[in-house]
Amino acid sequence: MKKLKLQSISGASFSSRAVLFLYLFSASFSLFLIWNHLNYIQMDLAGHLSSGAWFQRGYFHQYQDANFLGYVHGLFYPPLEDFLISVFRTLLPRSPVVGFQLYFSFLTCGLLTSLFLLGSAFRSPASRHLTRILLLLVFWLSKYDGMYFQGLSLEDLLVTGLSSQILGGIFFFLFLKEWIRGLRPFPTTVLLTLIILSHIVVSLVSLMILALYFVLTRESRKRIAFAVIASFLLSAFYLIPFLAYKSQLTTSTIYIGDVWQLSLMVLILLGLFFRQLSNLARVLLVTSFLLTVVNVLGHWAPALQEFFPRFHYYRLSIFALYLGVLGYSMLWDEAYRSSWPAKAHQQFRVVSVVFAVALLVRFSVFIPELGGPKFQASRVEFKDLGPTQFEDYGRYWVIGSQRSADFGIDSFLQVQNPEFRSLKGLYWESSRNNLALSSYLATLLSSPVVLDHYFYWGYDCEAHRCLLDHFFRDYNVKGLMIEKEATLKYLSSERRQCFQELLKKGETKLYRLQPKGSFSVQGTEFSNFWLESKAREKIFENETNRVVELVSPANLIPYNRSDPQAFSNFMKSIFMHCQTGRMSRATFVDSKQLPQLRKEWVTRTGDASTESSEALAGAQNRELQWTREAPGRFRIHVPGDQDQLIKIKLNYFPLLKLSRTDGSQVRLYDGFPSILAIAHGDLLLEFKKSALLYFSYGLSVLVFLVFAVFWRPIQTKLGLRP
Repeated sequence: MKKLKLQSISGASFSSRAVLFLYLFSASFSLFLIWNHLNYIQMDLAGHLSSGAWFQRGYFHQYQDANFLGYVHGLFYPPLEDFLISVFRTLLPRSPVVGFQLYFSFLTCGLLTSLFLLGSAFRSPASRHLTRILLLLVFWLSKYDGMYFQGLSLEDLLVTGLSSQILGGIFFFLFLKEWIRGLRPFPTTVLLTLIILSHIVVSLVSLMILALYFVLTRESRKRIAFAVIASFLLSAFYLIPFLAYKSQLTTSTIYIGDVWQLSLMVLILLGLFFRQLSNLARVLLVTSFLLTVVNVLGHWAPALQEFFPRFHYYRLSIFALYLGVLGYSMLWDEAYRSSWPAKAHQQFRVVSVVFAVALLVRFSVFIPELGGPKFQASRVEFKDLGPTQFEDYGRYWVIGSQRSADFGIDSFLQVQNPEFRSLKGLYWESSRNNLALSSYLATLLSSPVVLDHYFYWGYDCEAHRCLLDHFFRDYNVKGLMIEKEATLKYLSSERRQCFQELLKKGETKLYRLQPKGSFSVQGTEFSNFWLESKAREKIFENETNRVVELVSPANLIPYNRSDPQAFSNFMKSIFMHCQTGRMSRATFVDSKQLPQLRKEWVTRTGDASTESSEALAGAQNRELQWTREAPGRFRIHVPGDQDQLIKIKLNYFPLLKLSRTDGSQVRLYDGFPSILAIAHGDLLLEFKKSALLYFSYGLSVLVFLVFAVFWRPIQTKLGLRP
């Protein structure tokens, strides 16, 4: 038995000052990019800035109707980032961007600091230097050959803009440092709570590590259980509403198969050195392997996907890489301090060489191209651009040459003007009915959107204009912002041609495009148009792209959300009418609710007719009134003294309530993609927080106060004191 001689390899090669210099250089260069080359007209960058702005305006757990057709802000996404962005914006109220740049500076310095401190958890100087170098290398790694790592790298922060995962990463690495040194109840509870309130993916990885450690070892079980329970109670104001309404959350599944090399490397480490590894190192490597093998199986064996929950599994890959590197460093630390058999020495040297080569060959270092399209200091110029809101609650549709850019423009305009209402936004999964929006956009643009969608390739520009009319009507679109040259690089050639023809003719079948100024983003010119109804057909005299309209019960069609063809049938119904030169009047309703809706219609009106009544719109639709009084509070006037079936073009949510002037409730039905109700007269549509939400707020406050006052007695009582 002899000690592995590693001093000559590492101890003399890297001094503490050299490693510190690398971290300071990384921080300085990152800050330089943030303050001089940050392009915040990107989907996630602008989306996070906009989300923080809505939080600052008081929209936490409030119905936010400016994106999509409305959703509950902060319900499915942790609130800590929104809170911090609002704090930085409050400190610098004159410039919405400078506060955001300060926040990004905080993230960069915080993540690098947490990585550096994580290295200090190792006892030998060589292990500390190695760990810090490897962690910094992963931070600088770039996406390579289609590999879709996202979340904890410099590129993901500055280009993709996944800032909330970076925020969670800060606390995640401090959490791992605390674990290596010994799980103390107070720091562990605080860090785990901050992780839960930062990002869902980071929370899942952290809880997975805790669960494996709890099951596979007998160490610190009481402390782990206490930290998990306490952090859940402190986060109750976010977790309880999330779990209570998760049925309204829409998810999609994305795997990547290019991580099999990492899973193989981790498997080799576990197989050869299982006995030499500490319990924590084993758990970290097992976690790393599981995070990669799920991606590999899901990608290469699609039949297995039905056994996995719907989730963006690719987000787990970057954690698998960090944990694999950390497990290797812990093995290095063990080799440096322990006596191993000669065979183990040799195996470890070989594995180390293979590990280093794999990192160098499989990955590339992210080197920003200053002045390139990804690193242009954002420039937005407005030229005679009219008001960006409509009196009748219309919405804008932004179409640019890059998908991430037109998403980002939507969000950035909302930062400047909270009255700007658009179709898109960052938190796409927050409403189930966004699947309908995805289907529309995918069919019109032939581009990957966000959620599951279906493409229709075989149609001409006449059908395209017909589909546009349906889209404008269903989503109350009143304005169109489109790249002036209409190059639209990410569209298929036939879609691009159709949009070019649209701009050339300046009209669809039902609407005329009225120029209303322009603006430029990064030097790219956008034209602004308002839609003016041509009113060529009698049934469209009422200008049906408005926020509320009357519909016929005979045109209701059931759909089943669990049916994978539901969205395909939705689009097919529209195309069938387009081929005959007519507009579809179909309105889709949740198949579980449709029988009750029809029964209520017959009960309240006595009309059991199944024939369509296209003429019902007319003058009555023109007399419909809609007023937004406050966030989540709307007034509706339906003329006449007889109940009508009304369609409200907002996304359905269980906490939306419709009431009459006498306070009696009107039942709401989940349409696709609107809300349906049977009523008349003066109505109030209001988002009301449930008792469950207030209970969750009170529980978190109560637990926080109890821990603040009685923390030491609780530790003593449970036997958790060091």
